[in-house]
Amino acid sequence: MSRSGYYAWANRKPGLRATENAELLLKIRRVYDGSKGRYGSPRVYQALRREGEQVGENRVARLMQEWGMKARVMRVYRRMSKRRDELKALPNHRLSVEK
Repeated sequence: MSRSGYYAWANRKPGLRATENAELLLKIRRVYDGSKGRYGSPRVYQALRREGEQVGENRVARLMQEWGMKARVMRVYRRMSKRRDELKALPNHRLSVEK
């Protein structure tokens, strides 16, 4: 690569798409932070569409993935349906059997 080519690339202004992505990222971040990190890309996409933003679902997913934004998954607690006595280990009958 030539030296002049490198400096031409390094000093070039961002393109139209990069500028649009930066603006879209701010909107995505606002929706994502508003949901306290609970929304993944499908819900963020739907929220942006409701606001009238013309954007594709895959583009939202790609930008969120690039910036490390993913939905915070809530762990579901379920009580044990069986009694604890039934879950205790069974006796080992193999040790008492002679060979």
